[in-house]
Amino acid sequence: MTKIFLNISKFFLFLLVFLLPIFVLPFSGDFFIFPKITLFLAGSLLAFLFWLLAQVFSKKFLNKTNRFLYPLTLLFLTHLASLLVNWSKEEKFAGIWASLPFLVFPLFSFLLVNLIEKKKETNLIKSLLLANGLILSGLAITLFLLPTTRYPLNLKILGFPFIILNSNFSLTGNSLTSLFFLFSLLPIIFQNFSDYFSQEDKSKWLYLKVIFHSLLTLVIVTGLGVTSFQVFFLSKPILLPYSFGWAIGVETLKNPLNALFGLGPGEFQTAFTQFKPLSYNLSNLWSIRFSASSNELFQILTTLGLTGIAAFLFLLSKILKVTKKGPEFYSLAIVLFSFIFIPENFLTYFFLVVFLSLSALENNEETKNYTFSKELINGVGIATMIGIVIIFYLLGRFFAGEFYFQKSLIAASENKGVDTYNLQIKALSLNPYKAYFHQIYSQTNLALANSLASKKSSDSTNQALTDQEKQTITQLIQQAIREARNASLLAPQNVGIWENMGTIYRQIINFAQGADQWATASLSQAIKLDPNNPLLYLELGGLNFSSGKYDEAIGLFQTTVGLKPDLANGWYNLAAAYKEKKEYQKALDSLNQAVRFVAVDSSDFQKLQKEIEEVKAKLPKEEEKPAKGEETLKLPEPLPSPKPELTPIELPNPEEATSSP
Repeated sequence: MTKIFLNISKFFLFLLVFLLPIFVLPFSGDFFIFPKITLFLAGSLLAFLFWLLAQVFSKKFLNKTNRFLYPLTLLFLTHLASLLVNWSKEEKFAGIWASLPFLVFPLFSFLLVNLIEKKKETNLIKSLLLANGLILSGLAITLFLLPTTRYPLNLKILGFPFIILNSNFSLTGNSLTSLFFLFSLLPIIFQNFSDYFSQEDKSKWLYLKVIFHSLLTLVIVTGLGVTSFQVFFLSKPILLPYSFGWAIGVETLKNPLNALFGLGPGEFQTAFTQFKPLSYNLSNLWSIRFSASSNELFQILTTLGLTGIAAFLFLLSKILKVTKKGPEFYSLAIVLFSFIFIPENFLTYFFLVVFLSLSALENNEETKNYTFSKELINGVGIATMIGIVIIFYLLGRFFAGEFYFQKSLIAASENKGVDTYNLQIKALSLNPYKAYFHQIYSQTNLALANSLASKKSSDSTNQALTDQEKQTITQLIQQAIREARNASLLAPQNVGIWENMGTIYRQIINFAQGADQWATASLSQAIKLDPNNPLLYLELGGLNFSSGKYDEAIGLFQTTVGLKPDLANGWYNLAAAYKEKKEYQKALDSLNQAVRFVAVDSSDFQKLQKEIEEVKAKLPKEEEKPAKGEETLKLPEPLPSPKPELTPIELPNPEEATSSP
């Protein structure tokens, strides 16, 4: 039984190595990373369960020394510490989900190092990675050769839409991850060629292997070239510029607690909204809210703090001390090299752990044999199995929640309001801890209330709302408010959550007393979290303008154009507020500023020109200009001399005046 359980455990490990890079599911909002993490957690825990059963039957514990196990464990501990320190102010579900893989990575590496015994099995893992490279490259080449008229490709998997918008699509989730993964396969490819040509036995099977490997190499290298062309020329990924990523990372260091532990796993967007410099508004990316830093090093600094950087450097020091530098080491170096250029995702870290484990195997780590009592092994085995069952139950609920929520979005796109509503209730019952679910559910409730009210008002029979319909509308609005608030409790640092709440309250101002005050409070909180965002001031200014609070609106619109001087809509709204105050000269000045930042051939330009003429007509007429030939040039008037009867006063020395406090 021991051998059977060990083989089953190996099977799950091989399955993960093969499936993870290409595994996608349209059953969730995130087609790529969420399914991969779910599969990784489930597969790793099953592999561990069968390995543990093997230990129970053998009554002994074999352990190969893995020099990278401690650094990987330390990296997880930094995630855990950062999560706990920021527990009260970050979204729990997002933080836990971001940290879970780092809990399992040391376990996965431990199993891989301890279960892989033969050179043949190590080569199998490399072959599985090459097979992934072949699939990713083949798909990249195929999509690249398709004419642009074929896009988007509308596919369906079990009734769920799977849309490929353009040739930049990749099963890894983004083309940058694919690029570095394909690049990391090159050392393995070169090593295989070297092994083939160094063999003394030149049988026909060897030549067939060389031919097959040559074709595989051709496809992967071509895929690498196509992906590089996509990344650097056709569809450049939008990344946060390094100057802003560095500035945000440094800003987190000003708080001692944040400096040590960061803002929490998965919380870069919080840091971005709070700490992005004012100069960001002058870039062409000013309206984008980034959820990842410029590269992984800045990402670690911002989310995990100096402890995260220390853990990463500790891992790096262990890697640099590797004595036997085979192809696994150089593949590992390429993955680490990518940390300098791009923010990484779960899949890149998975490749890192796989290459770390292969490198540990290549360096002939020592094996130690431990024997434990039957009672201890049974106790640990039972406790572990109970823990795994609980984790699988929670994973099942989370995945089912994603499944039903995705179905609700499909129903919403098909204008099936009742189905959308019921499916979102089901998703929330399975996973009530995800703020995004509550946010969208609040919008669904408000949309249904508006739909019911507008449908009745547009009815040709002109019948009034029944008491039941009024009660339903009231209930839907109350639920919209409740769910918007629930979302803010789950993710208090998320600006989008507070924007949503402000929008909910704004739309019910004529229905609920005091809604305008709540809308103002919600948008004010959003501004506290994102103080350099001109659009938030513009939105709050618009709310005050609509309420007739023109002085407050003018102040907010002035802040808007102060943060982003080239925002035409900010100047336009400022002009509108001045017009309401009958300050026409200021309105004209604002309109003249607005017209500078719109295209001359646009309808906005024509609209502004018309309004400029209208405002000019309301200005008081200028005084008559002097007749032609009349003297208009004159020197400044001389300063008046003091009268003789007045005693001249002595002014302080300018230097003394400026230096005085």
